[in-house]
Amino acid sequence: MQNYILALLTCSFTMSAIALIYIAGTPILEKRYSEKGRYYAWLVVIIGLIVPFRPQLGNAIVKMDIPGGTAVPIIQIGNGTPVTIPIPATTPIDNTMSPHYTLALSWSWWQIAVVIWLLGVIVFLAYHVIKHYSFVKMTRRWSENITDETIVMLLQSLKEEMGITKRIELYLCSCAGSPMMIGFSRPRILLPTVKMTLDELRFILKHELVHHKRKDLLYKYLVLTAAAVHWFNPVIYFIVKVIATLCETSCDAEVLRNTDSDNRQFYSEAIIGVVRYQSKLKTALSTSFNGGKKGMKKRISSIMDISNKRTGVIIVCIASIMTLGTGVVFAFSALSPAAYVSIPEDASSFIYQYDDEMGGIMIKGYIGTNRDVIIPPTIDGYPVLFIAGTLSSGYTPPTAAFSDVDSVTIPDTVTEIGFAAFRESTVKTVIIPDSVIYIDYHAFDGCTQLSEETMLRILENQSGSTKFD
Repeated sequence: MQNYILALLTCSFTMSAIALIYIAGTPILEKRYSEKGRYYAWLVVIIGLIVPFRPQLGNAIVKMDIPGGTAVPIIQIGNGTPVTIPIPATTPIDNTMSPHYTLALSWSWWQIAVVIWLLGVIVFLAYHVIKHYSFVKMTRRWSENITDETIVMLLQSLKEEMGITKRIELYLCSCAGSPMMIGFSRPRILLPTVKMTLDELRFILKHELVHHKRKDLLYKYLVLTAAAVHWFNPVIYFIVKVIATLCETSCDAEVLRNTDSDNRQFYSEAIIGVVRYQSKLKTALSTSFNGGKKGMKKRISSIMDISNKRTGVIIVCIASIMTLGTGVVFAFSALSPAAYVSIPEDASSFIYQYDDEMGGIMIKGYIGTNRDVIIPPTIDGYPVLFIAGTLSSGYTPPTAAFSDVDSVTIPDTVTEIGFAAFRESTVKTVIIPDSVIYIDYHAFDGCTQLSEETMLRILENQSGSTKFD
């Protein structure tokens, strides 16, 4: 989940940058490329926002290393020798150990981020689901099925002309501010209570049928999903507005394909007539036009534009390349060798107790899940001074503080490594600072996998005090 949050933030930043570049270039692109091509280029951006993960290459331009279980920082031990070990992830674990030991429970930044993000997604989706449900309920209450044979035959004729076989219901709705289609699985066209001629109605119905044929409602579901995932990003709301306008203008262009200026003028007047009185009841999951005066002006200008334009396939291709290319430009990875900072293990992963005589913390055990551990220099505001295993009564062997690990980095606050601290451990590398002045003779009993560098470091630090079995 930590990787997902980091990928989400990276995706939100990079895709926002791509979207803003696209929006900035729209005045130039709209003169050369069709609305349809520019509309579907936005679909690539939306999918890129929903799916945050990208193919990543090792030679990314910008690398962001994260505190994960496999990150590779470079740390210097006490004598200055560089040693490469992974950065551990922080894993909060419940304390079920002895009541004599204190186990601090804390949340890492990414866990807090996950909770906040999930709450935001839930609130966002709940708002739109409730709003949509209320709108649908209202339209059902105030809708009247259109049974006029002339209108019904006109709808059927347009469906046959456009190759649509799915049943589409037609209603007159007093609470609909403009013609719209709702319902993805059971589509319904809602017409406002505005007088329209048969020619005007032909254009209006064809417009809504184009929405159906292009599956624009599915597109809108994807847009809403992207907005829910990136609710914290203000750019996403700008993107939603731009796509909504382009959805209508591209649909207009499809309706008016191969028509003359007179028909375009007539269509413009019909559009203005039916959307003049817009209702405040709206839903994001419909094909209604909610662009306001500025949006309407842009829409009319687009309708009257009869210039020949390219299909816009090149824009879709460029958007796809830029979206996939963010994995090359930006790479967050736990495998990067470029990290030069160490992230200590969370205190909740240790069993420890405060020692009155020493005036600091004694580490008695590690209960985390990471194979590579970095001991924090302080816990509960007290310095970590001592590491030792737990002595057992009778013939029971002592319990090592660190047993099933690969590497341990000791902070420079520690002065002693006590009895059975690493007894029969699988540890290979132990980073020992110069602050350690005493290592018990049996601290590393049974450690058969210690690296040469670690053994030399132990011998240099406390010659003759350590025994290797």
